[in-house]
Amino acid sequence: MECQYNRPVRNFIRLILFFILPALTQTGCSRQPALNNLRVNVIGLDGATWEIIDPLIERGELPGFARMKKEGVWGNLETFQPTDSVSIWTSIATGVTPTRHGIQTFIRSIPGSDRTIPSPGTDRRVPALWNIVSDAGRTVVCVKWFATWPAEEVNGAMLSPRLEDDAGGHQTYPPELYREISGFRHKSTMDRLPQPVKSDLPVRDFSAPGVLIGTGRIKNKMFDDTSVWEAGYHVYRKYDPDLFMIYLKSIDRVEHFLWGAQEVLNDPDPDENDLQNAKAIFGWYRYFDSKILELTNDPDRILIVVSDHGMQARDSIPEPYDVRNIDFNRVLTDLGYQIQSGPKQTAWNKTVAYAFRPEPYDWACQINLNLSGREPEGLIAPEDSPARLQELMELLKGLKTESGRNVFEKVDRGSSGYDLRVELNRTLSLDDRAMVLSTAIPLRQWINVRGLPLGIHTKAPDGIIAAIGPSLKSGYRLTGASVLDITPTVLFAMGLPLARDFDGSCLVDAFTESFRSNHPVRWIETHGTRQIDSVLKETGADDRIKDELRALGYI
Repeated sequence: MECQYNRPVRNFIRLILFFILPALTQTGCSRQPALNNLRVNVIGLDGATWEIIDPLIERGELPGFARMKKEGVWGNLETFQPTDSVSIWTSIATGVTPTRHGIQTFIRSIPGSDRTIPSPGTDRRVPALWNIVSDAGRTVVCVKWFATWPAEEVNGAMLSPRLEDDAGGHQTYPPELYREISGFRHKSTMDRLPQPVKSDLPVRDFSAPGVLIGTGRIKNKMFDDTSVWEAGYHVYRKYDPDLFMIYLKSIDRVEHFLWGAQEVLNDPDPDENDLQNAKAIFGWYRYFDSKILELTNDPDRILIVVSDHGMQARDSIPEPYDVRNIDFNRVLTDLGYQIQSGPKQTAWNKTVAYAFRPEPYDWACQINLNLSGREPEGLIAPEDSPARLQELMELLKGLKTESGRNVFEKVDRGSSGYDLRVELNRTLSLDDRAMVLSTAIPLRQWINVRGLPLGIHTKAPDGIIAAIGPSLKSGYRLTGASVLDITPTVLFAMGLPLARDFDGSCLVDAFTESFRSNHPVRWIETHGTRQIDSVLKETGADDRIKDELRALGYI
């Protein structure tokens, strides 16, 4: 029943609200803003690890991180395998697994061809933080987050990962923002950071020094993380958004090429080259720490710093591959259903079938006949397809190892645009050999072996999480946090509802008891799905991006 107040009582209440509440706001209560005013900054530092952060804190070199650990919450951030950053950062921004959001690997194959493109944001099947927050009427600035090209329409601004002139358009939203931020690429301060010893860098198809220090075409035409920060921070100040998200990749890059040099922290007489390479790694940590320290001074925002994984020495992992890394097209080649005209070049005019994996590294794969009228260079006439498909099914079902085990535990008819679905036998190992006619072929022969840099993250070492700001505990260590928990936690901090179909959970333990009691979690069943765009667009930037991914051992 609604309470009824007489006029004198109502006037007395108004008087209290008018005089008392402003006074409270000017006291210690200013660290506890109203729910609808609580805003969040998220900094993504690819590859950042406490293994380096903590010793640098002890040396007094990272005051920003030191403050976050002393006055905020922090801990390890569990990740998942495979540690393809594009899929993990999309999970960080959606709260769901790669199987659900659809961004599963760096590179997407264009069915029926040898062409590939870097995975576009149009493959994402669920809304991300920037969509959810925008739909709630709050403002967003998102800078260079993985898989956000083409730039999406948001209530605010977005700088896509492709900020160069060869990106084919859609670099920013709104589109006119591109001209405004384009000049920041020339404001790089990268050369002021400690440089690695170039002679120690691995020799690859793509210049590792270019990835690290921005020489040549990299420096002249592209953004590096120092210019990305300046451009992103400019847009942040301009829009003053409720949610600010920025992704920065350089820690991951230097660790991939220079990992091991950080051991100088425990070496009283380090090698001079290792010492210089360690300085190159630490220089990036110090650079980002200075930006973190600046953002910790805002008393009205929560700052969350996360990484998608840590790093490991390549030599510490004797076997970086498993059966799920099998290239099904190599299987079809050895069975005679696919013909190669050269390295990674398919003779489509002689090829009967090809494989493609909508879920890379899954146990399952899809196979299509090279069907005339459907595939770009189709060979099999539609009237011949039933017989050829049945023939292939029987062959795959009968494919066994030397010990008599099936290579595929399932071979089924497909649907929705593909002809077959096959699933590997999960009991197999790379040491098994498959009998193709009378030849024993090692399963390891069907793996595409990649060149691996000195630092890798194949076994999914933990990333980091650190957060500071109003309503958060002080000096509190989080346990059990996951990359899937970031989106629910950000939404809770902003007073927005969590979806029951999230795969992650809100890190409620990070918040003070008073905040949790005054602001209980609100729920909805789902934030819905997102219509994907099946048209895969190639641009002039594709080869450059793939070159960099190849140099890092990702493809």
